[in-house]
Amino acid sequence: MDIVISGIKEKRNAEGEKNGWSSTSFETYDSWAGRNNIEFIAIEKQKAREFLLDHFYGIASDNAVKKLEKLLL
Repeated sequence: MDIVISGIKEKRNAEGEKNGWSSTSFETYDSWAGRNNIEFIAIEKQKAREFLLDHFYGIASDNAVKKLEKLLL
């Protein structure tokens, strides 16, 4: 079972100012994916890795992409 962080909410006082600790919401991946209409796709690990790296090459720094490459090994 995979768990995802599905939301973060800041606590606010009566005046709307940030006050106290933020709360974090967790749920199962299956529940989160279903609520967000994310379809399951069967894809080989190498193809998924290539897709993610291609995506992030265009929007992330070189340093961030290098870190992602290490994580995806």
